[in-house]
Amino acid sequence: MAAVGPLGEPSEWGSARNFKVALRRWAPQAAPKAAVIILHGGVGWHSGYFDVFGKALQAAGYAAVAYDQVGCGYSEGVPGYVDSYEEVVGDLQMRLEEDSSPMQEQKRYKCPVFVYGESAGGLLALRHGVGRAAAGLPPGPAEGYLLSGPLVKIKQEMIPPPCVVGIVKILSRFFPRLPLPGIDVVSTFDAAFGDKRWAAAGKADPVVRRVMDARMHVR
Repeated sequence: MAAVGPLGEPSEWGSARNFKVALRRWAPQAAPKAAVIILHGGVGWHSGYFDVFGKALQAAGYAAVAYDQVGCGYSEGVPGYVDSYEEVVGDLQMRLEEDSSPMQEQKRYKCPVFVYGESAGGLLALRHGVGRAAAGLPPGPAEGYLLSGPLVKIKQEMIPPPCVVGIVKILSRFFPRLPLPGIDVVSTFDAAFGDKRWAAAGKADPVVRRVMDARMHVR
């Protein structure tokens, strides 16, 4: 049985916006059928939680690479801070184009490359694909997108009253990195994982972000 718990600090690093970015790779011994770039969910989570999935892809003959987004996990950057979501989309495009991505497998073996996004990573994948289509750009380098529980809608009961939203928007303009009180992120871990062992691992993970800043709250 696979160990319960995320991978720690990776041994491979890339870059994005002059920040050092943590990378994790799973590659089959033979030429891969396709390559998959994995996008983790949530601001503050990291790609170490995809080891079981990465190994499953590897065993099935696929190459996979995952990275900790800027400010998340073991990557550099202000923890949990997103100044512009378009920068995050640009990081994905750069990752697709760099040699330290599945593109090296595509160049070497001529295999297709897909983007897999989970939760907020699914939203990022959608923004990348839809954004390129809206701009009249070709979808490449990605051949397609795989989404797992993409963050496309927030439950109504989780949305604060309009007056609170207005206050947060003002705060985000002048104090974008201000942590917001009352945003109980940890309590969502049990429902998010389903498996309480993994939820406990997330709660114990020292690099998982537990607060949400004002700028991210209104994105």
